[in-house]
Amino acid sequence: MSHISAFEYNITINEYIIDDPKEGLETVPGFDSDHWPSMSDEKWNRDVYKSYGRSPYWE
Repeated sequence: MSHISAFEYNITINEYIIDDPKEGLETVPGFDSDHWPSMSDEKWNRDVYKSYGRSPYWE
């Protein structure tokens, strides 16, 4: 994902955190780690943005 507003950086633990309950993360689009989606696939990107309640960065 090119838009990082769904994440919050925690400097103490040097990690990005998604501010979403675990139940919400279970419904977002996923993929098999052996078969990554094409990051240029607009439909896949739109579905990811929509699942996080965000507008795509290109709009």
